[in-house]
Amino acid sequence: DCYIDICSPDVLSLFTDNFDYQHLRRHFVKGLLVDDIMGYKIYTHEIHSSYAARIDNFRSYDAVSKDIIQRWTYPMVPDVLSFGNCHEMKLHRQGIYKASDVTLSHSAQIGANSVIGNATSIGEQCKILNSVIGEGCSIGKNVLIHGSYIWDNVIIEDGCKVSNSLVCDDVHLRAGAIVEPGCILSFKIKVGKNVVVPAYSKVSLLDKPSNEDSDEELEYADTNSGVTDSAPFSSTRGNADHPTIVSEDDELGASEVFFYS
Repeated sequence: DCYIDICSPDVLSLFTDNFDYQHLRRHFVKGLLVDDIMGYKIYTHEIHSSYAARIDNFRSYDAVSKDIIQRWTYPMVPDVLSFGNCHEMKLHRQGIYKASDVTLSHSAQIGANSVIGNATSIGEQCKILNSVIGEGCSIGKNVLIHGSYIWDNVIIEDGCKVSNSLVCDDVHLRAGAIVEPGCILSFKIKVGKNVVVPAYSKVSLLDKPSNEDSDEELEYADTNSGVTDSAPFSSTRGNADHPTIVSEDDELGASEVFFYS
């Protein structure tokens, strides 16, 4: 179910009459199906030759991204979508996409099904495997990135390892940092030298969300991957926009970056 609904004008009046409807699938559709008096009908259309998908969690984000890279969504693929953009993306062998202005060390290895964005530099002895690297990123020496999504303007220093994780814009990983599988590092996070971010961690500048689940969260709870709770990192802030997850050698401060799952 890609959650594309084409409704008749009668739907608006039905929502007016049944103002307690809070969720389209759980309340509205169920209400129509059990109503034998009005005789309303719902039709479905199966797509056989086209592609449609709904991204509502990180698992579906990963699945659809892989479909795009592997060209199941043609013509919605990186090298075609880049047309008209000053930063042209070219397709190479083994499903490797590289922008025109990428600085790549001769000893670096780019594995199959990977994307490297414009103005990104990759240092010596790096391995980029099955991953997407955004624009303006700086990746140092001996870095291993596997099955991950690195967004724009990310700095990854020497000896870091990132596995099956998502790293948002303007994140800074200092030398030797390790991001274990299933992690999400939100915007402008800084990870200290040799710090290990435990598996399935979420690090963000935002306040920790309440425990109350919305109807939509409950609706798709079964599609979310399992995560484990972890204690928050202690951190220091050079300024309000750049929190730091500190290593043992760094000075601890009173502020915290919320670290939750």
